[in-house]
Amino acid sequence: MKKLLEVAGVMTLGYIEENIQKGIDYNGQKYKYSENDFYRPFDPKIYNKLKKHPGLADIVQNKKGKLGLIIHGYKQYKQVMNPQAQDDFLTDRGEMLRNMQVLSVSESQAVIGWTEDKQAQKAFWFNVSGVGKSRKLWKFLGITKTQKDKLSKVLGAGYKAVIVSSINETIVQAESLK
Repeated sequence: MKKLLEVAGVMTLGYIEENIQKGIDYNGQKYKYSENDFYRPFDPKIYNKLKKHPGLADIVQNKKGKLGLIIHGYKQYKQVMNPQAQDDFLTDRGEMLRNMQVLSVSESQAVIGWTEDKQAQKAFWFNVSGVGKSRKLWKFLGITKTQKDKLSKVLGAGYKAVIVSSINETIVQAESLK
């Protein structure tokens, strides 16, 4: 049974990564980046790229005189700053997803999690508490109904094999006692 749950854990990780590559959450909904304004501290390199796109960002100054940027939509910002990755989701640096693993497997469960607390915290923000001022959720930690059905078929066949093998062992042991 432990081996079967190990397979389930690895398959589940694969399905999660497959969904992220497709840009969908575990409910099958497409991810989309915010088009709302957001603030970020001033960075001359970023500003020089953004000023080539009028209307995308405004320079602001706080009461202490520090500069910042109001950027008009993360979707547009990402198109300018990282156009080759504009349709990639949850993979800015890839640290969180690379750190997600099957942590342990017992006779009754497979535990998927993170080996670094920082990455687990990011996953919590994305999946449970929400990210950014709007507390947007990116529900990646799960699998679709279709994937659950596929997993059930694989596990069902494997579970039957485990039961049959166990019964065969019991029969062999019983016959040896005769």
